[in-house]
Amino acid sequence: MCCNISKRIQRGWSKPLIDPSTGPDLDTLKYIYRYLDIPFVDRGRDWNGCDCWGLVRLIATHEFGRGYPMLSGRYETSEDGNTVQELIDTERSKWQEIKAGQEKFGDFVTLFVKGAECHVGTVLSENRLIQTMKSTGPTIERYDRNPWKKRVRKFYRWKL
Repeated sequence: MCCNISKRIQRGWSKPLIDPSTGPDLDTLKYIYRYLDIPFVDRGRDWNGCDCWGLVRLIATHEFGRGYPMLSGRYETSEDGNTVQELIDTERSKWQEIKAGQEKFGDFVTLFVKGAECHVGTVLSENRLIQTMKSTGPTIERYDRNPWKKRVRKFYRWKL
């Protein structure tokens, strides 16, 4: 696997990051790691760079064939938490809420950052997500531990 292994090591990860019994199979995992090399780009929506929604959208498109909306023209910067929270509130009716503990690979989670529900990540397996932020770029992290544990808002699946 090619991707940014040093970033995972710096964050204290050791293999396996994802338990295949609760998430994607090992063949799929090698494709997930490629997302760790995508730089953070505000309102980015492709392999050249993504913000948090851009990464959720890119994974949904390439791993599941789902066409999530772009949304990039509906906010100026991902750092404007209140505007992004309003956008999430507007879009929420298109998503099926999933009870905590019932989420699975490909679902997404909304998270509180700086006092607003303005961040999203893709669920990879039980208690693990992939997300991106300006300060870190893409990372695979546990959402049942700090810093995300108290920030998890809700889990969703796209209504088909």
